[in-house]
Amino acid sequence: MKNLKSLLALFAFAAPLFSNAQQVSYSIEENDLNKAHNFHISFSPIDVEASTADGFNAPFGYRWELYYRMGRLGSFRFINKPKFNIDASADDLLNPQTFGRMEAQGSFTLYNNASESPIRVNLKSNSNSVTYINVDAKRLQQIELSGSFQTFENRIEFGEDGSNTMLINGSVLGFGIQRNIIDRLKISSDYGRKKNYQQTRLAMEVLYAPTLSMASGQFTPDFSEPAADSYNKSRFGVRWIYEKSWAHHFGLNAGIEGGFYPNIVANGDESWRKFYMGFRMAVPFVSFRVPSPSNFE
Repeated sequence: MKNLKSLLALFAFAAPLFSNAQQVSYSIEENDLNKAHNFHISFSPIDVEASTADGFNAPFGYRWELYYRMGRLGSFRFINKPKFNIDASADDLLNPQTFGRMEAQGSFTLYNNASESPIRVNLKSNSNSVTYINVDAKRLQQIELSGSFQTFENRIEFGEDGSNTMLINGSVLGFGIQRNIIDRLKISSDYGRKKNYQQTRLAMEVLYAPTLSMASGQFTPDFSEPAADSYNKSRFGVRWIYEKSWAHHFGLNAGIEGGFYPNIVANGDESWRKFYMGFRMAVPFVSFRVPSPSNFE
């Protein structure tokens, strides 16, 4: 009992010390969402994509992207994603060195909310006893309708033993909804000046492929065109996208994408055969401000 009383007394003595260690004084220097950078250029040397689609054998590639956000009105984005074929052969027309996708995306903003909410600011350093604080500051949250159009070329295998190969190309339309969160905050604290420039995007889209066809010129008398009943056109799909950016003028962008991509699959294959998932990391990620037709507030 005596030991218990001593322990409680120790906690009672130490509690104010722990409490004081968590107190941080700060003042907001900048929280103007209209100064958020709205034009981005990024290059992703790391772009990895895995798929269960027939014959998929090019998981590695790169990506470059242009992005423009028109204030509170919407946004436009252009993406190019070449993929390297690890089985490329100069003597085999069915094994090109690269193939991939080109895509244009657009969005129209339905809802803007620039109200105050707790924003987590990182204070971590070698000497800090407090790693972060929550600051009541303005945060922009948007709900947008999104649309996309992309063209692609892919290599698939067919036949009972998968020994035959063909290239397919097609176009894909997408329609969905996305949520954007934008933080632009700079504070002066007991631990110096700290900033929090972040953008988060979460999107869901339904996909439809109006065209899916075999690439022309790949069949020869020794390699005949496969019969129409040996493959199916899986035109519908769905995808989700999660990406996050940390940038003032230069920074980092990372994203994960996955879903069921439209493809040509052999008869009898399950829909899981078109499942795919990809990861990318953009370095450098360059962001700057250009004139916008609309402010956030």
